[in-house]
Amino acid sequence: MAVRTIHKYAFEVTDDVVIEMPAGAEVLAVQVQNGSPCVWAEVDTDAPMQKRTFRVAGTGHPLDLDRVWRRHVGTFQLRGGRLYDFQKSGAEFLRSRRRAILADEMGVGKTATALAALCACPSSRRRPRPRSAPSSTPRDYLEQPWGRD
Repeated sequence: MAVRTIHKYAFEVTDDVVIEMPAGAEVLAVQVQNGSPCVWAEVDTDAPMQKRTFRVAGTGHPLDLDRVWRRHVGTFQLRGGRLYDFQKSGAEFLRSRRRAILADEMGVGKTATALAALCACPSSRRRPRPRSAPSSTPRDYLEQPWGRD
């Protein structure tokens, strides 16, 4: 008689993660436990084993959309939400200036850097007021009649 149970599969973060689990397993969630990302799945313990491939993509990174097996499983934070050293430097840079622009490649943590800088600012009327816009905004603005001057 088939027994269905919940199994946890820890994995190392790479672009494509291959996990061997029973055929027909239903993936339930992805989370970090004890510092390691894990996939939880409901499995039939009597089913034959098969390899399943999962794509891991960071925020802002392009996805390979021509893959047929695409289904979003979930999100998880690496490093427990702690900032990298370059993000700490960026936050300090923002805090040390009256005006600054934070610009970098997609997916390197600009949002976390900006929030860290804001959280460290004392509450007052002079608190920074961040502005955010997609990179297409300057081009779109210039295409308008009022933006041509």
